[in-house]
Amino acid sequence: VPMWWSGDAWEDSPMGRIAAGVWRGYRELPALVEVWRTAPLQALARLHSLVAKDLEPGDDLGRPRQGALEPDDPLRLGPAPSPEVTVARLGLLSSLVSAGTTAPALVEAAVVHGELMTLRPFRTCSGPIARMATRLVLAARMLDPDQLSVPEAGLVALGRPRYVAALR
Repeated sequence: VPMWWSGDAWEDSPMGRIAAGVWRGYRELPALVEVWRTAPLQALARLHSLVAKDLEPGDDLGRPRQGALEPDDPLRLGPAPSPEVTVARLGLLSSLVSAGTTAPALVEAAVVHGELMTLRPFRTCSGPIARMATRLVLAARMLDPDQLSVPEAGLVALGRPRYVAALR
């Protein structure tokens, strides 16, 4: 397997490490669809362990932030909820996803994305993970089972200022 396929051949810079992690996360998405249906927090933990592998200490990978750790805020969304509130709301989100909903798949995907962006459960990489979770919802709900759509294209078309305003 070439190193670029594993996500390990990117340049050793902050952006290169993020790009490599995002590559690893997107590669893993097809294998996480079934996990997402029954154990969404496990799927999020796996994504974080892949995406943040080169950015966070090994002990923090796959675990929601704890203590006084503030999450990175590249979109300048402002303060995130406390770790205690974050863990509680992640539990509620997990219950919602696991139990299923009659809401349309697009609505569920938007709620999952918005909640993860609000909570920013990890110190780093919560944004890419929220966008990957959108794809997991669409695949798990069979709206895009083969993951051929690119929901991120809509975010790009919306533009960063409007995206940030919608998140706020």
